[in-house]
Formats: sequence, structure tokens, C-alpha cells
Amino acid sequence: ENTPVIVLAAKDGGKEAVAVLLKAGAKADARDREGRTALYHALRRKVSPDVVRMLLEQGASAKEFPALAVMDWRMENIPVALLLLEHGASASVVTEEGDTLVHWAVRAKSPELLRAAIKAKAPVTGANRDGETPLQAAVRTGDAAMVAALLGAGAPVNGSGMRPGAKYADHAGNLYAGEDDLLAQAVREGNEAVIKTLVAAGVNLNARENRYDRH
Repeated sequence: ENTPVIVLAAKDGGKEAVAVLLKAGAKADARDREGRTALYHALRRKVSPDVVRMLLEQGASAKEFPALAVMDWRMENIPVALLLLEHGASASVVTEEGDTLVHWAVRAKSPELLRAAIKAKAPVTGANRDGETPLQAAVRTGDAAMVAALLGAGAPVNGSGMRPGAKYADHAGNLYAGEDDLLAQAVREGNEAVIKTLVAAGVNLNARENRYDRH
């Protein structure tokens, strides 16, 4: 197949093999016949941050393809995501479900990834296919620090609810929708820290909520 050995090593995820080849002079940006690099193949599998770090430090580029969109967005891959962002990978990536990098950071409860994503100009306002914005996700998980970080990055505290017609299901299976459900959601969850954060940011205290019967 005329595949460079460094690409084969990256496919196999062998940290030792990658290290030996790079030290011997193998080109970190070598490509297979489809033009895909060793870094691309490393990100396509569950790979250690060490392999990604070695490739990046030896000249592999995290900018020439949507590196963060190639990898799986799992908790254990957050260190890899941080490395990619540190080396200039685009943070403007969206999954098929409409999740952004900021959604992932909030869902994973990773302040470090959230800071890195915001610093890299990842969008903080978009809703996913379920109609949930990162700010709503942070309110739902009860993380006041993340709520504050998102508000500080420009997420609107008012008019930031779900897209028109979408409904929010709580843990009891009740459906809700409203002109702005952030404060109502925080109240339902009974999270005083989140409520105080939203109030301090100027949330609409008179927003109305509609409740729907699932049955």
C-alpha cells in the first residue's frame, strides 16, 4: 500500500514504535496514499496523549484538518483535546448531534477543557439537535462555576433557552418549555449557587414557563 511506517505505527497506537521512528528521523507529517497523516490515524483510535504529543512536537500539524472532529469525544480523551488546542487545532467543530466543544467540556465537567475551548474561540451559544445550549447544560448539571464562565464568555443569560417548540424533560419525565427556562430549571434543581449566578448576571426574573404533560 506504500504506507509510511510512521503512519503504520500511529495506526497501531504503539508509543514505543512511534518514539523510535521519530528519533531515527521519520517524518511526523508523512502521509498515506489518501493524504492522511500519522496524526490523523492516531486520533482515529483510542490513543495515548504521549503519541499525539510526540507527533505534534516533531512537526505534525493539528491545523490542516479538523483534528478535534476526528477523535472520539470521551472523558479519557480530554488530555488529547487539550494538546490539539494548544497546537492550534480549530475549536469550531460540531458533531452530528450538533454538540460543540463547549458542550463536551460542560458534559464532561472539565473546567480545563472549557477554559481552553473558550480561549480558542469555540462557539458558546449554539444549541445542539436536542435544542440545548452549553449554558443550559451547565445549569442542568448544577455547575455554577461553568455557568459563570459561559456567561463571561458571552453566552446570553436571557433569550438563551431552547429553540422554539423544543421541550425539556426533567428527571421525572415532565416536559417543559418557555421563553427562557434557565432560571426555572435552576429553581427546579434547587441549586442555590446557580440561581445566584444567574440573578447576578441579570436573568429575567419574570420569565414564564410552560409545562407540558407527556401523556
